[in-house]
Amino acid sequence: MSSRVAITVVLILCTAFGILDGYFLIMNAVTPRAFDLLFGVVIMITAYTWYRRDAISRHHQASVFLGGAVILISPLAIPYYLARTRESGKKLKAVLAFVGLVVSCLVIGIATTSIVSAVGGA
Repeated sequence: MSSRVAITVVLILCTAFGILDGYFLIMNAVTPRAFDLLFGVVIMITAYTWYRRDAISRHHQASVFLGGAVILISPLAIPYYLARTRESGKKLKAVLAFVGLVVSCLVIGIATTSIVSAVGGA
């Protein structure tokens, strides 16, 4: 999975989850845990698939521990991986791009939830 595809999948998931969250807010209900679980699992699969493909393309020996960390603690493991595998001068840019993706996902989720609930009258 290329970086572009992984980023697109993550942003679509954040948008979809925000819409679902807004819908349940309109219905005065709590988002079911099944949706939270599904979102988390798909994000984990996307992160791990990207990590493996990136490691292979860069001829980086992917460790089992880092692979597990990418699944379980992506916000910490991915910046670590990026800092270890990028060339000098590109490490900070790669880490900041990842932080930007995380912030974008949070903003998109909050914005879509707010828009859906406002349009729906919650």
